[in-house]
Amino acid sequence: MNVSESLASGDVTVPPAVSSQFQRIFVTLTIFTISLIGLLGNLSVFMFATTLKTLRNSFGRLSASQSLAEAVLCAVFLFFYCPMVLLERNTRVLIGLAYAIPCFTSLYMHLANNCLLPYVDFGWYFGVNTSADCDVIRYWIDFCKDFGVVALIAIVDVMTIVMIKVTAPGMRSANCSQTQKKRKREITFVKQALIQGAIFATELVFFFIVSTMQTKPVMIFLCTTVSWSLVHTIDPLVLILLNQEFRNMLLRNTRWRSRSTDEDDQ
Repeated sequence: MNVSESLASGDVTVPPAVSSQFQRIFVTLTIFTISLIGLLGNLSVFMFATTLKTLRNSFGRLSASQSLAEAVLCAVFLFFYCPMVLLERNTRVLIGLAYAIPCFTSLYMHLANNCLLPYVDFGWYFGVNTSADCDVIRYWIDFCKDFGVVALIAIVDVMTIVMIKVTAPGMRSANCSQTQKKRKREITFVKQALIQGAIFATELVFFFIVSTMQTKPVMIFLCTTVSWSLVHTIDPLVLILLNQEFRNMLLRNTRWRSRSTDEDDQ
C-alpha cells in the first residue's frame, strides 16, 4: 500500500504542526502570570484565613483546606507546565510529579483504562487518549461528577439564602447587633460559595464541552489551559474581595513589612 492509498483509507495520522518559539513564549507568560497570582492568593488564604475571627469556623477551615489544594495545582502549572512548554523538557521525574498529585480514584480510573494525559502542542493543553472507555471516564467521572458536586453545593447555598430571608423579619425585630453582624457574615459566606461554584461550573463547561467545538489552537488553549488556571486563581481572590477583614489584614501586614524594611535600611 502506497502513501496515497494509506491516506485515502485513513490509516495514517497526520501530526499537527509544531508551534513556533514565539507562540510558546506567549503561552508560557500567560500561564505563568495566572498561576503565580493563583499560587500567592491561595497561599495567603491558607495561611491567614483561620486567623480571622469571622473565619474561625468550619467554613474558614474548609476554605483554607481548599486553598492549600489549589495552591498545589497552581504550583504544578507554574513549575511543571511552564518550563515544559518553554524548554520542551518532558522528563520522567516531572511526569511522575504530575501524575502523583491527583487523588487515587481519578488516577486509577484513568490509568486502568489507559486514559493518560498527553501534552498536546496543538492548543498547548493536556489532552486525553481518544477511546470509548476514555470518553466515558472523561464525561461521567470527570465532568458529571465535578459538575454534580458544584450543583449540589449551589442548591444548598440557595436553600441557605432562602432560610436567611425567611427568618430575617424575626431577627430584625429582636434588634440584636451581634446577631445582625453574624447574619451578614453568613450571607457573605453563601455569596462566596455561589460565586466560586459558578466559576467552577463555567470552567467545566468550557473545558469539557466548548473546547471540543474549537479547531483553532488559540481557542483550544483559552478553553482548556487558561480556563483551568483562571478558576484556581480567581477562587482565592473571591474570598479576599468579599471579606473586608481579610483585606484589612493583608494591608496591615504589607504596611508592617514595608515599615520594618525601612527601619532596617536606616
